[in-house]
Amino acid sequence: MLSFSSLVSMAVTAEDEFSAGFFDYATNIATGQAWLGIVILAGLFSTLVTAVRQPAGLGFVALLGLCALIPMAMVGHSASGDDHIAAVNSLLLHLVGVVIWVGESWSSRCWLLSCAEAPSRCPPGIRAVPSCWALSCAGTRGW
Repeated sequence: MLSFSSLVSMAVTAEDEFSAGFFDYATNIATGQAWLGIVILAGLFSTLVTAVRQPAGLGFVALLGLCALIPMAMVGHSASGDDHIAAVNSLLLHLVGVVIWVGESWSSRCWLLSCAEAPSRCPPGIRAVPSCWALSCAGTRGW
């Protein structure tokens, strides 16, 4: 909505004129279609990630989440620039790397917090030095 608002220089409102223009942007213009696809995939991902419990199903959900990065990379670089395909591929690789890094950082943090709450669930080596482990992870992850 904010991209459309900036594009047409119109404030975000609940008026029919804005709604009709936004609907046209999201269904008929390539950039709007890409953002609509991202929103749909994000909604589907967030619904499925809370409902699916099997590892194979979660793998499928993870791939679905990574698919949302493709339209994001496509709209992140101008098609009129030189070597558009290389720039889009580079942007996609960076987005995948960021998603994996942030996801791994948060999952490590959640795992450490669960170990602090219930030490019996942690591996013996981690139970012996949880504060050193937490400090080393915090230092390498930038917490």
